[in-house]
Amino acid sequence: MKQVSAKYLNLNLLSAMANAGDGYVILITNFGHVMGRLFFAGDVLDETTCGMISAAKDEIIKNMSLEDEVELIGDGSMICVKDAIVTYANGHRLTFEEMTLHCDQIVGFSPIDRESYESQLVQE
Repeated sequence: MKQVSAKYLNLNLLSAMANAGDGYVILITNFGHVMGRLFFAGDVLDETTCGMISAAKDEIIKNMSLEDEVELIGDGSMICVKDAIVTYANGHRLTFEEMTLHCDQIVGFSPIDRESYESQLVQE
């Protein structure tokens, strides 16, 4: 039986919901929040950092399994956020073309309207 992270599945569904609008979501984390578009490659060659790490991890586990049986422990599920704006608890903001987050670091999420969200941010 293949195991899948429930949080990863939830974020996949959130992405589908957000794509009914302008595609943007807000992800609440312990360090602040991230606004951007979730990216899931599916069957497409994934050239994101998240995709490259996943592919390399699969290859390493495959090679290790040739010598001995290997069991991956912990939930290492990751998501890619495109056009990310990270707002920290102290109000500082950083932008990233692409950001990878471990799913277990996300404590809440919602689809959003980007323009409405940005109009609510306090300008420094």
